Amino acid sequence: MEKDEITSLTQQLRKVKNYKGYKSVKAPAVAAEEITVKQWLLRHASLVGVGEAEKILLQNQINQLRQYGTARGY
Repeated sequence: MEKDEITSLTQQLRKVKNYKGYKSVKAPAVAAEEITVKQWLLRHASLVGVGEAEKILLQNQINQLRQYGTARGY
């Protein structure tokens, strides 16, 4: 995990707003770490034995974290 990558992603997530203009990402630093780990798993799917169903699930989780962080029961 790259510390710079997590820091950059945390800053981006702090700026995410919902449709009413309020901050929507809860715990952006935690969400950034989770996104980074899930992206690593996707990039190295064959190395760690991740199948197609798991890839879809990981991508959906990444999308949810980018939109809401930990606010929606993730």
